[in-house]
Amino acid sequence: MTGRIGSSDNRMYRQMRQLKTRRGRRKAGLFLCEGLRPAGEALKAGVHPRAVILSDEALPEEILGAREFEDRGIAVYGVDGGLFRELTDAVTPQGLLLLGEIPGETPFEPASDLLILDRIQDPGNLGTMLRTAAAAGIREVALMKGCADFYSPKVLRSSAGGIFHLNLFHPEDPGEVVEVLKMRGYQLVCGDARGTMDLFGWNPCPPVALVVGNEASGPDPVFLDGAECSVSIPMPGGVESLNAGVAAALMIYELLRKQGSC
Repeated sequence: MTGRIGSSDNRMYRQMRQLKTRRGRRKAGLFLCEGLRPAGEALKAGVHPRAVILSDEALPEEILGAREFEDRGIAVYGVDGGLFRELTDAVTPQGLLLLGEIPGETPFEPASDLLILDRIQDPGNLGTMLRTAAAAGIREVALMKGCADFYSPKVLRSSAGGIFHLNLFHPEDPGEVVEVLKMRGYQLVCGDARGTMDLFGWNPCPPVALVVGNEASGPDPVFLDGAECSVSIPMPGGVESLNAGVAAALMIYELLRKQGSC
């Protein structure tokens, strides 16, 4: 082990405490990712960790995982279980944290199927959508202004490391996004409860940009106006709506199922 953090006055520990807030993460350009599996996914995706923090209460597999990180030249610091719990917001924390760098923003220049998440405010929903996109092979995701902080602990946990396999864009103006997509020949499709087409009757023509809108209000009107079509999910059981993460998964996998049909 590289060293030990023995006090809440430790400089590195104080910095990590600040990463519990969005402002602290943005100011430092750093994030904390909890759990051996998400940390391993970050490493596989090419994220270079600053350090790994291991709790005295870590499980045997987490201790073994920390040794593997150390074998790769990554600093591993041990910390008292009580101090470790102060770094996480999980009810039952896992015993390993990865300290990583937030990647710099890239220009909005999509080149393949794209998922647009429009003001998704629930961190659990956002993380689930990112995980689903990664699982389905959609590698490009645009996170519009108003989305939950995508490097918050809950988003990272919900994405199960999937976020690290995605190329994330951060455009702010829906109008500019629509303009870029039309110039690049995208089929822009919105998921909407009042959609003009049944999801299962939709014929995607790649490249596709799929918009999943805000949990309460749906997609921004600019996206709806610029879309080639809006699709709704049949609900013959009479339920008013679906969870946003579930709805996104259905649309993403319908796109995957029909891919190449155009």
